[in-house]
Amino acid sequence: MEEKTATNQSIPAPPPPVSESASAPPPRRRFRPVLVVILALAVLAAAAVYYVEFIAPYETTDDAFIESYVAFVSPRISGQVVRLLVREQSRRRPTAG
Repeated sequence: MEEKTATNQSIPAPPPPVSESASAPPPRRRFRPVLVVILALAVLAAAAVYYVEFIAPYETTDDAFIESYVAFVSPRISGQVVRLLVREQSRRRPTAG
């Protein structure tokens, strides 16, 4: 009979024993709540900038009354106005008279 001899075969080493402290997950960090607070502050800051830049500069009213100067126009002669020689919102130089 042939005698079997050990050859140079590599046998994997067994894994090291696992202790209880090594298998426990690391303690959770408080990263998520901090991220949520920072995100909420960023959203509030963006909303404040939007309000100041785009909404606050405009007048709003509930009763359709805005304080302004009133200019009364009265005719020098009686009759109907057929046409006006000015466009709306155009600037005119004051005439002497």
